[in-house]
This record gives sequence, structure tokens and C-alpha cells, in this order.
Amino acid sequence: MTYTIPKHRRGDTWDGINTVGIKVNGVPVNLSSAQVVMEFREDYDSPVALSLSTLTSTISVLPNLSSVKVLPVLIDIPPATYKWDLQVSYPNTTVKTYLEGTWEIYYDITV
Repeated sequence: MTYTIPKHRRGDTWDGINTVGIKVNGVPVNLSSAQVVMEFREDYDSPVALSLSTLTSTISVLPNLSSVKVLPVLIDIPPATYKWDLQVSYPNTTVKTYLEGTWEIYYDITV
């Protein structure tokens, strides 16, 4: 699934994403033991500009175990239009990318 995150001002706290439900063929996916990572890059082979994950507690799995929440975070990456995806790694070594998109970060006047 593709999603464009609304543009955001560099240096401001991003509210995150309240709920991302993950389903395959309409069936909720169990994320209870999975690692969830969201990475932002200027291009596919560019260095990672921002990484959010369950390991760094910037993404949390919600109690229903098939949804995640991306928590608020201060965005201090260079202004650009970033590509991103949300990838889930399961304990059985299966890796799935369920969501991707773009995100524009623009300049802040007050620094």
C-alpha cells in the first residue's frame, strides 16, 4: 500500500501516525513478536536519513497486536522529499514490507 505523509516542517515535532492496521487479504496480521522498522531515504540507494522502530521505542505495537503506532518525534533531517517504507521482521526470519510512500520535509523559518 502507498501513502503520502503530509509535508512537515524541519525542526518541529511530528505527531507520528496514530494507527496503522496491517492486514493480508482482509485478515489482521499478528505482530506480537515482530520487529517493525520505518526508514526514510532521499532515494532508494541513499543513506538512511531517519529510522524509527520498535527497537528504539519510536514505533509501538498496539494491544490488538495487528496495528502499530508511530510515536511523535522531533524531525531534524535536511529538507527534501523522502521515500519511506514500513517493514516487519518476524521471528521465523520472514520479512514483509507492508507500506511505502513519500514525505516532504521543508525549511523552518525560526531555528
